[in-house]
Amino acid sequence: MKKLLIIVASVLASLGVVYFVYTTDTPEIRVVNLTQHSVEQVIVNLPSSRVSFSDIPSQSNVSIFYSKIQVPGQYHYLITLNQGQQLSGRCGRVRPHELGKLLTLIVEQDGQVTCKESSKL
Repeated sequence: MKKLLIIVASVLASLGVVYFVYTTDTPEIRVVNLTQHSVEQVIVNLPSSRVSFSDIPSQSNVSIFYSKIQVPGQYHYLITLNQGQQLSGRCGRVRPHELGKLLTLIVEQDGQVTCKESSKL
């Protein structure tokens, strides 16, 4: 019984380490909605892939991971507010195999979009 407990604890600890490494290592895009309205949809096109978010409530944020396998380029975003207004633009730099990258798109109260690149490492 004691051996079984040790094995289960070891497996759970290993899974915890794998989860921590994955979430720290994998590139991520975060959208922060600072407006008084919900954001209907956010589409971010990367050179080798696309990510999308839907229904982001006012004063909240959401995140999504994306593949490290990319070609060089920029992030292109299209944000649709709940009133139908669309905000689009590009920002940041996408590079192949970026570890721990965090791109934060902040939808400001005045309808402007701020883009911040940082590292989670």
